[in-house]
Parts: sequence; C-alpha cells; structure tokens
Amino acid sequence: MRQHKSKNAKNLDYRLKTINEDFEVTEVPLLPRFSKTGKYTYIWIQKSGFSTFDAQDIIRDFFKLKNEDINVEGLKDEDGITAQILSLKKVLNSSQVALFNKKNLTPSSYIKIERIMGYGDTPVAEKMLHANSFNLVVRNVHETIAEQVLKFCKNNKFVSFINYYDSQRFGMPGGPYNTHLIGKAIIDQDWKEAYKQFKLSGNKGLSENTIPSKKSTQDDFRDFFLTINPKKVNFFLSSYDSYLWNREVSKVLAENCKGSIDYFENVGDLFIPYGNIFKAPNIVSCAGHRLENDQKISKKDNTRCAITTTAVYVLDIADDEMNKGKKKIKLTFLLPTGSYATMCVRQLICKATE
Repeated sequence: MRQHKSKNAKNLDYRLKTINEDFEVTEVPLLPRFSKTGKYTYIWIQKSGFSTFDAQDIIRDFFKLKNEDINVEGLKDEDGITAQILSLKKVLNSSQVALFNKKNLTPSSYIKIERIMGYGDTPVAEKMLHANSFNLVVRNVHETIAEQVLKFCKNNKFVSFINYYDSQRFGMPGGPYNTHLIGKAIIDQDWKEAYKQFKLSGNKGLSENTIPSKKSTQDDFRDFFLTINPKKVNFFLSSYDSYLWNREVSKVLAENCKGSIDYFENVGDLFIPYGNIFKAPNIVSCAGHRLENDQKISKKDNTRCAITTTAVYVLDIADDEMNKGKKKIKLTFLLPTGSYATMCVRQLICKATE
C-alpha cells in the first residue's frame, strides 16, 4: 500500500504493508461466557493471505457447516498477520483442529486454529469488539521524515485523526477498488452491473455452475447473489455506505475547519484539518442501506465517530533492508473497532511533516 499524496505538499513516498509481517493485528474481543459444555465452540485463529470472509468459507466447508453457523466479531484483511475469535455451531475437539491445521497451514498463506478457547450456548456477535491492537512497520521512509514522526509522537501523547474508511473497505490488494460500486449497483437493483463489478473485483465465489450466461436476465443475475454468503453481499452495501460517509465528513470538515484536500490512493480526495488540535463534530450520520432476506433494500442511518484519538508509540527506527538509504519505523497503537490503522498512519505522517 502506498502513501497519501497531498495536493499542497511534497510527495511522501513511504510504504505500508510491503510484506504481511509488516502488519500485525490482534483482536481485543468481548469474550463470551465459557462453559464446559454447549453447542458452540469458540476458537482463536491466526491467518495470513486470507480475509475473514475467506476464512469463514474455508472453515465452514471443512467442518460441513452453514453460513449462519460461523460468526465473528470483526473483519480482518488478507494483507497482514491477523488473529481473531470465531464461534462455530459445532463441538470441536483437538483432533479435528489438528486435521484442519494440517490442510490449511502453508508458509506463505494460511489459516491456523491456534486453540480452542472454550464452549458455550451463544455465538459471538458482529462488532462486539473492544478494540484491535496493531504492530506496524512503515518502510521507505526518508530519515528526516522518520525523525519528524518520532518527535511528533513524543510531543503529542495522543494523536487525533479523521475516522475515514480506508482503501481496505473498497477492494482487495492489487485492486480494482470497486466494492462500493458493487454495492451501489445492488442498491439500484441493477443486478447485471453488480455482477459485472463483482467479476472485476477479484472476490472469490464464481464458479461455472453459477455464472449467468450472456442471455441471462436481471433476475438471473440477482439469483447469482443468492449463492454468495449474505454477509459478504451486505458488506458490498456497507462499502458504498462507507464511500458516502467519507464524502459527507470531508464536506462537513471543509466547511468548519482549516486544512487541505489530500488525495488518498484508492480512496479519493479527502479533507484533512491542520495540526493535531482542531474543531470538528464528534459524530456524523448519513444515509445507509441494508439487504433484507427477500433481497429488498431497506434504509438505515450510517452513524460513525468522526474523530479517533489514540496513543501512538514509536518502537524503533532502523535502516530499511528492503529500500537502500531509507529508514523503517515500527509503530504500535490500539484502535476501537471500525477504525483503520492505515488511515491513522497516513494522517500521522501528514501531521508530523506539516
């Protein structure tokens, strides 16, 4: 992932997520009530090279479960090493876990069930998550900029940034970043366009048995989306809602703060206030959408905190072995669920180099 590029400042050619080991994310989950028995097994997984949706599908198929039988608290991307809790509507034992790990553990990309956390009577629930802990490496950093970031973090116990959705919300690594366009087409009930954008997106889920033919009708394209995990389809709607929210917040800030328009790769133009202290609304709400069981679209409010504040610590600055003459910065911080570490780092560097 590349950096943001300010329209009013020098290019900052740093790199995020050069390799998966540069981006470690660990959930701080809201733990369910454990018991010695129960119909649900709570497992702790570590993965790399797979999204949470991919992990759910692979675990579902291996243990012969239904989509609704596997639940998570948060969604994690594929370009990093991530750890999180899942609940399965199935009683697992250590032998079954070992068989799964034997099949799905490879050096480059893997899903590993690290342990069975316990058993219980209820599944984990979406967004019932305290926070995510991040350990990141920012590469290809000029020495002067590395020193500016270190100084900024030392002088500012807390770092405040605009809680924009970042590029992960709009596509997978390598792009195209068009999941919001899938969502828009579904909302418009243009199922043919939704299918077209889905094919372009690189999402898993296409097969010869489900690909509509050239003579297919809108109903056929709509039925195709019935073959996909409904949580993923709702994610496409949320992606479009995220696009709308970013634009609304950028507009509100531009009307009320001093700052500049910055271009964020795969996200677009967003307004960033100057400095670490600024006036802004705490919460911003705009139109949102939800896909019902009958595939009709209902409306909801998409409400989200506009500002996130956290403590960012610089663990180390060292020579970057992957980029001669440049530095790498190791950062660690904690963010509430829904906030993007990449957006935090982008704005941190923006503020540190003003």
